[in-house]
Amino acid sequence: LVALSQIFPPLQVGLLFTYIAPLVFVLAVTMTKEAYDDLQRYRMDREINLQEYVQLLPDGRTEMRRAQDLRVGHIVRVQTNQRVPADLVLLRTTEPSGMVFLRTDQLDGETDWKVRLAVGVAQRLPPETNLSSLNATLYAAAPTKDIYDFVGVFTMHGDTHDPNCNTQEALGVENTLWANTVLASGSAWGVVVYTGTETRSRMNVAKPSSKVATLDLQVNFLAKLLFLLVALTAVVMVAMPLLSTWGRNRIQQNGTQQALQALLDLCCFMLLFSQIIPISLRVALDMAKLVYKIQMTSDPRVPGLRVRSSTLPEELGGINYLLTDKTGTLTQNEMIFRKLHLGFLCLSDGDDSMREVRSALLQCGEASSVACGFPYYTGRTALSDSSTILSATPTAPPAFPGHELNAQVGMVGSARFSAGFDWSGVAELGVNVAGPIPRVGSVTPFPAAVVRPRWLLGGGGPDGGLVGDVADGLCTHGPLRGSIGSSASAPNKRTEHAIREAMLAITLCHNVSPVESEGGGPHFFQGASPDELALVQFAATCGLQLSSRTPNTMVVREPNNRLRVYDVLHEMPFSSELRRMGVLLRNAHTGQITFYMKGADSVMAERIERSDWLEEEVGNLAREGLRTLVVACKHLTVSQYEQFHDALDAAKLTKLRRAEAVQSVLEQLQEDMQLLCITAVEDKLQPNVRTTLEMLRDANVRTWMLTGDKMETAKIVAQNASLVARYQPFYSVNVHSASEARQQLNGYPQGSINSPCLILDGESLQLCVAHQQRLFMEVACAAPTVICCRCTPTLKADMVRLIREHTKACTAAIGDGGNDVGMIHAAHVGIGVEGREGRQAALAADFSIRQFSHLSRLVLWHGRNCYLRSATLSQFVIHRGLIISFVQAVFSALFYFRPIPLYNGLLVLGYATIFTTGPVFSLVLDEDISEINALKFPQLYRELQKRRYLSMKTFLMWTWKAIYQSGVIMLGGVLLFEQRFVHVVAITFTALILNENIMVAVEVKRWHPLMLLAQVLTLLVYVCCIVALSSPTLLGAQFDLQFMLSVPFAWRVAALTTGQQWGRVSMTELFFGQPEVSCATSVWVPLTKLCKSQNACNLQTTCNPRIHPPN
Repeated sequence: LVALSQIFPPLQVGLLFTYIAPLVFVLAVTMTKEAYDDLQRYRMDREINLQEYVQLLPDGRTEMRRAQDLRVGHIVRVQTNQRVPADLVLLRTTEPSGMVFLRTDQLDGETDWKVRLAVGVAQRLPPETNLSSLNATLYAAAPTKDIYDFVGVFTMHGDTHDPNCNTQEALGVENTLWANTVLASGSAWGVVVYTGTETRSRMNVAKPSSKVATLDLQVNFLAKLLFLLVALTAVVMVAMPLLSTWGRNRIQQNGTQQALQALLDLCCFMLLFSQIIPISLRVALDMAKLVYKIQMTSDPRVPGLRVRSSTLPEELGGINYLLTDKTGTLTQNEMIFRKLHLGFLCLSDGDDSMREVRSALLQCGEASSVACGFPYYTGRTALSDSSTILSATPTAPPAFPGHELNAQVGMVGSARFSAGFDWSGVAELGVNVAGPIPRVGSVTPFPAAVVRPRWLLGGGGPDGGLVGDVADGLCTHGPLRGSIGSSASAPNKRTEHAIREAMLAITLCHNVSPVESEGGGPHFFQGASPDELALVQFAATCGLQLSSRTPNTMVVREPNNRLRVYDVLHEMPFSSELRRMGVLLRNAHTGQITFYMKGADSVMAERIERSDWLEEEVGNLAREGLRTLVVACKHLTVSQYEQFHDALDAAKLTKLRRAEAVQSVLEQLQEDMQLLCITAVEDKLQPNVRTTLEMLRDANVRTWMLTGDKMETAKIVAQNASLVARYQPFYSVNVHSASEARQQLNGYPQGSINSPCLILDGESLQLCVAHQQRLFMEVACAAPTVICCRCTPTLKADMVRLIREHTKACTAAIGDGGNDVGMIHAAHVGIGVEGREGRQAALAADFSIRQFSHLSRLVLWHGRNCYLRSATLSQFVIHRGLIISFVQAVFSALFYFRPIPLYNGLLVLGYATIFTTGPVFSLVLDEDISEINALKFPQLYRELQKRRYLSMKTFLMWTWKAIYQSGVIMLGGVLLFEQRFVHVVAITFTALILNENIMVAVEVKRWHPLMLLAQVLTLLVYVCCIVALSSPTLLGAQFDLQFMLSVPFAWRVAALTTGQQWGRVSMTELFFGQPEVSCATSVWVPLTKLCKSQNACNLQTTCNPRIHPPN
């Protein structure tokens, strides 16, 4: 509007160019940035859309078709390592088993590979069958965002190749290939069901984050005040002459004309004072945020730091509450198997009494299998070289000769799945194996770290006891020693049977797959859950090794190298909502059907037969800081399985509310299960977690731990991680009604010297939030630490929102898994840890780090710098516009309040750009204290939490500075111009430039070479511009070079600059009642107190010699 107003002659107060140029510059920078981003997106989209795929035509021919030309119903082929172009239903694969592996890390952030199955009726057709000629119908539900669910039905209508296939087959997510995933093995034919914006990947594209930094909100508020200041100043300038006697007489003589003139003057003054509104501030802050991003991502002490939201770096400088996950965030998520509890027998890897039983495993021969009552297939003549016999000795754990057995999250090296033996030998068992046995081809690897239980590292030691004891129970018919409580017990058939059943459940109930490295490398297991990897690895070390796995079968190698085949009838995958998983298996030799299930004790307790030891032993293991899983089983008769199978098939064929129907059938299967054992694994803390949490506590950042684990485990981890201070008690809230919640919350000892840590379970937390929300938040905010156990993902996000609404404080959430995405989105600042469970949290977060310990440097150092630099930069840009506008106001007041511009438009434009931008913007490199002191004294962070460096008070102080300095510059310049008014422009403008640069120099705490360069270059550019523009047609009338090079000019400018710099501190103290407070002063005072207090305690503390108290 300001620029457009210059088109009208009555409103012209300068050159049109000087008003349009700043606007064009701001818009050009913004448009250039947006255009660059759009160009990058266009190139990526074009590259993806132009990729070609093989399409199967109705006549059986094939042709290449671009991804952008695919339509619903097209049948296309996807090759290994090729991106899936659209949402497909998998019809057929080159693998005889109909199974392919899919990489979904670009869709859901999970690094484990997903198994996908072809439609059964299509996969069983002869290879020469033309899929496009099938008389079939495919029903697919309406597109949704849920990538974990799909409802479809494939119907074959009397196919001529197989008349018996005139059936319906229910389709689920296991039959789909979502767009933007990558096929990891084999080749697949699929039919397109969703394209474009209806694909799962496009529907899950997150909308642009609406998070806005608190500093940006403060700047927006100050911008509104500045607009009001412009209007107020213009009104005052117009009203002042009207209040005089001369003005009143003019109004009486010609009121209408004077009113129109006053309105015109008002508009002109608002145009003259438009410099007060800092339109360049937004560009300056955006450029500063870019600098912050570069500094953070290039920090060698925080490797892997990623800034995914460049709008929030200042928010790191004022965090009040930190909400953190436990597993994978505070801990390493590297599970080590520690204990196996059978109720009457507890097997521990640290029991010395179990060393003797390890030798019993070596004595297991051919007769031991018969004694154990198991018929086996030896397969000696058919085994390949990679097949070996698991054995154990008193000094070495079971191993593969020539191969190292590892448990691994993800995959290392180029690997393939392998059965490890000849399937032709298995056929001798009489097992019905439909079709050729699958063998997955080579796959593209991705890195991951190895999880090595202590008892895998060799040597007898105390860690070998558990392996020997369990293995002995698996295959020996001789004596078995174990520990029941603290004493040894004579073995019996019950003990052997219990160990065997528990170990079979551990070996079979999981989503882990065995992997054999190419080139004879080490064998390892691949899976998404570190807990399951630890369990399967433990079973393999004891002698029960998962040898191979397909979608329909699992093969287990027993301690004396026998092979046992299990048919997979149904799998129930794990989900964070159900907190359990299960598998329904049939022993291929005996025909026994068994349903195994494992999960959290809270959900398993409701589904097993009554146990008098489950709750007690789970609590005991949790108090040791171990993560527990409850394992149970249920044997089914053939008729029971047929009833379940028919009900499940009927539920899968429903098109509406299929998920609820399927879950209802599964719930019936999970009733009255038999408890087998409790497994306990240890999850060690990440390095430097204790130090990081202690630093955050000293920085007055209140940390809440939200975990899905048990209360006892959470307590141990909190104490070990120093989340709870030493000797700090716990205050547990365990309620079942609103009245109990009110009573227990009122009983919290607020205000005590050693306030306890508040700890609640999920059920109690929901009750408190639902019925006593205000009281709960008052108590929780008064507690030094809060721990919420058994939290669901929804409950975690709700807790973040409650803190934001109740306290209005800045919150940060940190997590590593998909169940933490909700609270990461809900917090002011979301921080993701790139963990072993995938990258969902890291991709959804504003910032991502690799270790929790990096958080201290991210917050205390980078967060501090970002906030202080942006606050200082904002104040300088605002001050720069205020002072030149107030100089103009003083000048107009001297000339009877007429809207006469003082400075040429080119000078005004140069002042806001090349003459002052360099030194002002160089403040983004400033550091108020050293990095060492910022981390050594985290208490200094508390000053930032008050948000005082950019507030109404600082705004008034900087406004007063501008008023005082403009008065000194303008009035002093008028008094010193020596009979020639033209000199006042050169004197005052030069004083403005020097004043701004000197103020920057005074504000700098630590000089950077680029700061000095900016100061020098700015002065050189100013001199060069004055010389270049000193011609009579440009600025020669106002800038007399001969006079500017004289001594009178120099001392006048020096007097003006010195006077306003010397007086601003005294005047600030006069009007605000205290000395001017700078960042250096506010930091030095508490730092000095800390140094003195630590010296008083005889502690060795050396303050940074670069920090000096301001004069």
